[in-house]
Amino acid sequence: MASDILAKLYLEPFDRRVRAESFSHIRYTDDIRLFAESKEEAQRGLVAITGILRERGLTLQSHKTKIRVKVDAREEFDGIVPAIQQVRKGYVDEIIAAGLMAADVSLPMAEVDDLASGNIEPEVLHRAFESFVVKQGTPNKSMLNFLLRRLGSQKDDFGVAACAKLLDTHPEHTPSIMRYLQDLSAPDEREPVVEGALMSRTSAIYPYQRYLLLDWLSRNAQRCRATLNLNTPPPLSVSM
Repeated sequence: MASDILAKLYLEPFDRRVRAESFSHIRYTDDIRLFAESKEEAQRGLVAITGILRERGLTLQSHKTKIRVKVDAREEFDGIVPAIQQVRKGYVDEIIAAGLMAADVSLPMAEVDDLASGNIEPEVLHRAFESFVVKQGTPNKSMLNFLLRRLGSQKDDFGVAACAKLLDTHPEHTPSIMRYLQDLSAPDEREPVVEGALMSRTSAIYPYQRYLLLDWLSRNAQRCRATLNLNTPPPLSVSM
């Protein structure tokens, strides 16, 4: 994307300056992580980075800038994978307790480590969705995206009912939900969910969300296509 290329070009001098100051850092587009041995060193690095960016006409977003201890930082970097691993381990433990699987620790742990390839049992996805989405007032965005992508790839409509509510209560998740509904088999069958959000008094109050809902309907809803006559080309007429 153009923004990525421009960031690489414009911030390359920034990277060289930070390294010249003997700080260790990584950067992805405009997302910067600096590593320090102490809080004092981190504070000096923050001051240095702020000054170097200002020289290039840029400023840090204060609400996104934090100094974290190693444990908290690692938890953030690891993201949602450990949480899914824990849910999966509990599921496997229950299978073992029920006598449906031999109590061979090496087998379930090997399966738990298979997350990277996306091989997650539907039951584990359902439990994770219940724990981290349905039972949460405000679901974690990364966790929701992860679960919806996995459910969508398996054509699993387990999350549809919860997504219908999220369109009302958390419109910021609309892009992820629309993609999930698109990934399901026969997406036109999800038309009532999208129509309900579009007609709701509390949902679709933001222009961009309304656009996403209408765009989805125009591409997937049978009744919408029939109304707009999108399935048949308009007749040609020639005036002489």
